[in-house]
Amino acid sequence: EAGIVHRDVKPSNVLVHWPSDTLKLTDFGIAKSADSQVTRTGFVPGTPAYQAPEQLAGAVPDDRGDLYALGVMMFELLAGRLPFEAPSMGQLLRQVAQEPAPDLRSLVPSIPEPVARFVAALLSKNPSERPWPASRVATYLGQLADKSEQAARDAGPASP
Repeated sequence: EAGIVHRDVKPSNVLVHWPSDTLKLTDFGIAKSADSQVTRTGFVPGTPAYQAPEQLAGAVPDDRGDLYALGVMMFELLAGRLPFEAPSMGQLLRQVAQEPAPDLRSLVPSIPEPVARFVAALLSKNPSERPWPASRVATYLGQLADKSEQAARDAGPASP
């Protein structure tokens, strides 16, 4: 909403402050305003495993690329691996550009269906099919967290 595209959203650029239950996005070194153009032909800044297909293709970045990276981080957090992994950079770029992300529930069946669908939507190859804007994504994530906390309370204490 501030008109900034981070372009390198990844776990090492996210700080968690547990006492206040907050996250901070750091390292805005390659961030751009949403209306700026890419300045160097052939140069795609950022971390390829977290970049949206359109970003890797050299399109003018917008905040939907950052939301794709959020989807990659959520996938990694929930599945314990990246959605796309390959032995070479070329193979990784091809996977990100062409292959659908694996279904989270095929890797971790206990993940609730709404969460798996949401992550899949964030990982859509087509930016216009991703949840957007970021404020709506944040609201939905808050709702999912509230539902998860309520389900945990309803389940009662875990047995030893």
